[in-house]
Amino acid sequence: MEFEQRVPVPEVEATPAPERRLWLAGDRRVAPRADDSYVVVDERDEGVLVLVVAAWPIHDDLGRLDFRGRRRSVTVSEATLNEAVLKRAKRPAGVDRPVRIGDAFCVRGEVGRDPAKWGRIVDVTGEARDQAKIAFHAAVAPKATPRDVRALRLDQPAQDSSATVEIATVAHPAI
Repeated sequence: MEFEQRVPVPEVEATPAPERRLWLAGDRRVAPRADDSYVVVDERDEGVLVLVVAAWPIHDDLGRLDFRGRRRSVTVSEATLNEAVLKRAKRPAGVDRPVRIGDAFCVRGEVGRDPAKWGRIVDVTGEARDQAKIAFHAAVAPKATPRDVRALRLDQPAQDSSATVEIATVAHPAI
């Protein structure tokens, strides 16, 4: 009597990895390349800023930002960075304030201690904050069950915006 020592493994076709595309920051001002850096102002102390520098993010399978590789910290003079951003950075219309904690930039080329030597600088602060909010809410919000989807009518097309809904606005005392 012989026993089969190994169970045959069925041959399975390899599925191609999903396309990993660079985050475009939702703005036409940003045309990132794979070698661009994502730079965020992390700390500020007596005229010195600590920046966190990472590779430009890509989208993961669920559309979230994925920061590959290692991050590093760079210290720069606050005055020097403010001057470089004021003179050279592409910023959204109406943004003409000094750099502050949480500001994020797309920087082309090497990010060293002298911002005057950096390549192209694009302010992506607004878009980065939106992505952070999305990631936070996705992490803390409960997943909708099929029952929730039906109850909230999330599976239905949006109603005509001209339709009106009557809502009782009278407050009654609780006894």
